[in-house]
Amino acid sequence: RAAKLVPANFLPESLGVLAGAASITESDQAVLLQELIDATTGIELLRPVNAPDLYLKAIIGSINTLKREGVAPDRVAHIADTEEKAILNAGDLYHEKGVHKRKMKGAYQDELKQTSKLRELAILYGEYQNTLRAQRLYDYNDMVMEVAHALESDENLRLMLQEKHHYLLVDEHQDTNNAQNRIIELLGSFWERPNLFVVGDAKQAIYRFQGASLENFLYFKSLY
Repeated sequence: RAAKLVPANFLPESLGVLAGAASITESDQAVLLQELIDATTGIELLRPVNAPDLYLKAIIGSINTLKREGVAPDRVAHIADTEEKAILNAGDLYHEKGVHKRKMKGAYQDELKQTSKLRELAILYGEYQNTLRAQRLYDYNDMVMEVAHALESDENLRLMLQEKHHYLLVDEHQDTNNAQNRIIELLGSFWERPNLFVVGDAKQAIYRFQGASLENFLYFKSLY
């Protein structure tokens, strides 16, 4: 009798952090991130003294984009470290003559500043995700990102869904982002040649602000 209360194909525990959590609005996200900008140590460039909210909109946009592309905070930090090493290993890093001899060239200083901002973004992104988890919350982009993660990490969940869904139809595929494409790939990975029907028009790619790109679209053409 009790078993009938939960359908056999419903496994909320497989969705990890989404199970039992509540969604937040864009306004909630902005408030939370501003609180983190104000309180997180190690944030200087992204928190100007006279305008601590100057980069709030850019930070929100960057975190949302990273989630849509399936990029975790530790990956962002790794990218920042890699870029910094590449800059510092440049052969013409310093001026060799003139009044600025032995001083770092302005272009490289600017690039290093950008990598420092990226590292601070990774810190804020990590703190943001930790706060969401601690308060059992998730934002809009977590819904896709966490489903992709669940399908990658839970083989039984992946197999169950693959057995249930033998035919996949994706409409408006030119407007998909990387995380969405990953879900499609994982669902179709049971077969060497999956029953996958994709419809799209490169000339109608309009949702770049949501992570859509022609690269995602053309990737599928080469993959299948």
